[in-house]
Amino acid sequence: MTFNFFKTIFIRLSVIFGLVLVLGLPMIGNAQAGKTQAGIEALNVLQIDCLFPGAPSIKGGDCKDKNLMNEITKFLTGAAYPLAVLVIIWGGYMYFAGGIDGKSTGIKAIQSAIIGLLVIVSADFIVKSIFPTGNSGGASIIQPDGTFNASGVIVLATLIKNFLVGISGAVAVIVLMWGGYKYFFTGLDFEKEGGLKAIKNAVIGLVVILVANGLFDFTTGFVKEATAPGATATSIIAQIQDKLIIPFLGSITGALIALASAFAVLTIIWGGYKYFFAGVQAAKEDGLKNIRNGVIGLGAVILSQAIVAIVQAILPGTKTGAGATPAVLVIVKDPILNVFKVLISDIIIPTSAGFAVFFAVLASYNWITSAGDQKKIENAQKGVKNAVIGLIVMLVAATAIQLLVFIYSSAAGSLT
Repeated sequence: MTFNFFKTIFIRLSVIFGLVLVLGLPMIGNAQAGKTQAGIEALNVLQIDCLFPGAPSIKGGDCKDKNLMNEITKFLTGAAYPLAVLVIIWGGYMYFAGGIDGKSTGIKAIQSAIIGLLVIVSADFIVKSIFPTGNSGGASIIQPDGTFNASGVIVLATLIKNFLVGISGAVAVIVLMWGGYKYFFTGLDFEKEGGLKAIKNAVIGLVVILVANGLFDFTTGFVKEATAPGATATSIIAQIQDKLIIPFLGSITGALIALASAFAVLTIIWGGYKYFFAGVQAAKEDGLKNIRNGVIGLGAVILSQAIVAIVQAILPGTKTGAGATPAVLVIVKDPILNVFKVLISDIIIPTSAGFAVFFAVLASYNWITSAGDQKKIENAQKGVKNAVIGLIVMLVAATAIQLLVFIYSSAAGSLT
């Protein structure tokens, strides 16, 4: 049983369905004209009220949601989903259990299944959006009365975008997990390099997906505002600034900051794991490097978050209250000081204090397990001393921040 087997089954089913459809079209057409009882019975079996959109229903009244074109796409997509899943499962089995040829066949099968599923689902969206459905005309490009509906184009594009973002995001996560598995659990250097490449590609893919999703929302929002009844150049610019630019920046930067924070934390955890449980000194040093890189990355993320918050607070159009664009902070008096207070006092100082405690515990662990090694004892003593100094600095900084905010609030009024 191979990929060609499933491919052959799908082709044969499609051919059989096509033959039945072609041979049955005349009978179905006659049934809609009321000429043959057999045709009417065939339509009743298929539960199709009308052959094409706009035709009168054989049961009386207007043509409802069901028509032959929608039934065809429903059948094809219904058969495509389980078939694609079977091909993907088979491809995964071939990749994991097969040899070199099996891996190549498995990858091709998975790629073919995903591409085929994308094509079929996209075609289904297109058909459902182009042909009018009497009960959901707002989502159709062509309305039941034959007029063109511009908003239907956006609905169609949104459906396709949501599907593509969902499946591409899932694929990126799978590639990320697979890359991590290859990097952490394989002993060969070239396998580790392949795992790192997979991780990098997955991260880049996730970033591209996030940016593309934000750009799509921005573009469709612009089209809606520009085509709204009574829209003028001034109103369009105001709406774009208030409803599009700031939410776009917020969604993109928020997603990227969350993604970067997660990877920084994972890097720190992985570095700690290597440092504590590795038996080779080189691995311990590599773990320390990972911890340092993770801490630096986390610091950069926090700094970028502060910059984004300040920019969003200063930009005109940021509002608070019911129906307004959500802001990062509630800004009235001085947005820069407010951002400074929240991020420094509530984020950076507690985080830094947590790291100081962590390094104090780490130094104590090294001291206890030094086994009388004078060099290790001295390094541990330095670590404890630095951690204590760091904690004192954090306490002084927190006190200074609160004092500055109190002085400013007393002089300029409440910040809220």
